Amino acid sequence: MERSVQLAAFAILMGTCLAGMADTTLWAIAVGGSLLALVGLCRGRLLRPATAEGASPFVESAAVIISLGNAAVATSASYVLGHGVGWVWGL
Repeated sequence: MERSVQLAAFAILMGTCLAGMADTTLWAIAVGGSLLALVGLCRGRLLRPATAEGASPFVESAAVIISLGNAAVATSASYVLGHGVGWVWGL
């Protein structure tokens, strides 16, 4: 199960990078970020199911906000790097 979660995260980042190479709209960043945040939140639940059930609402809210922030930064960087690679390759 852990390997499939890692593969999903890699596929999302690679898709966002390819979207940057193809010079698509910036909605690709929003979609990739949302999907990556969902994968990140699911991964946390798979690793720590006991603490997720007993955690306070503040901890759950912080985990969601941090996951969204990390996903936004990762997908934005992936899109920008893909755009740069497309520019270098002349796509």
